[in-house]
Amino acid sequence: MPRREVTVEIPEYPGFTATLWVNYPKGLQADLKSGDTARLNTALAKLEGSLKMKRSFYPGRDDYKPINATLVGFLEFSPAARRVESMALVTEKASYGDEEFGAGMHSVSSAPAPEK
Repeated sequence: MPRREVTVEIPEYPGFTATLWVNYPKGLQADLKSGDTARLNTALAKLEGSLKMKRSFYPGRDDYKPINATLVGFLEFSPAARRVESMALVTEKASYGDEEFGAGMHSVSSAPAPEK
């Protein structure tokens, strides 16, 4: 069965969308409910996205230029502890006005997630 995805808008964050896998394998659901802590302690999610905005290079100036970027990365997290272990993002292609640029970040955290 081919993978089926839907894109949804997140109302609390205008312009932000999420792509969801809606026909995931039922074996995956069984794995998640299995209680196999060795298998479920760490999970990895692939991140993909794009950014479009206007930004002034210097604060207080009205010289806004468009920023366009495509991003890829990963998020490593612990579902049981509800904690992000590591996150990395890089630009595949990015421009500010007519200038091309590249950017990347990698964050590692050992702090526990805040309680809900």
